Amino acid sequence: MEGEYVRVGAPLAGTLLKLGVERGQGVAKGARCSCWNRKARRRRGARRESHVAQAVARLANLEKGKRPDELAAIAAQEAQATAALALSRANLARQEKLVAPDSSAVPCWTRRVRRWTGTAPESRNWPPSSGWRA
Repeated sequence: MEGEYVRVGAPLAGTLLKLGVERGQGVAKGARCSCWNRKARRRRGARRESHVAQAVARLANLEKGKRPDELAAIAAQEAQATAALALSRANLARQEKLVAPDSSAVPCWTRRVRRWTGTAPESRNWPPSSGWRA
């Protein structure tokens, strides 16, 4: 009698209740080699079904769209961002006026940079040969 060497394993993880064969023992085709705990399989099946039900419910919730209170919160965030942008633009315009070339409110460091780069009217003698003062 000829035969093949076959490795037999469980198709799913679970609790083995009874092992019907020994190592090296001959087994007829279709014979049962082991007995597994069916309650664990049923629990896994129920768990899978609950996961599917949760996914379907989540999908239905996402397809509904946003609720009115969520839309109101998003609109308020947009209004806040728009107001912050307007304030930033106003601050930028004010600061640009303060640093304008003809402004008398130019900070000391700006005057120094203008002299050093040659953009100030008095930059003919800049940088001075001795001592660096504004």
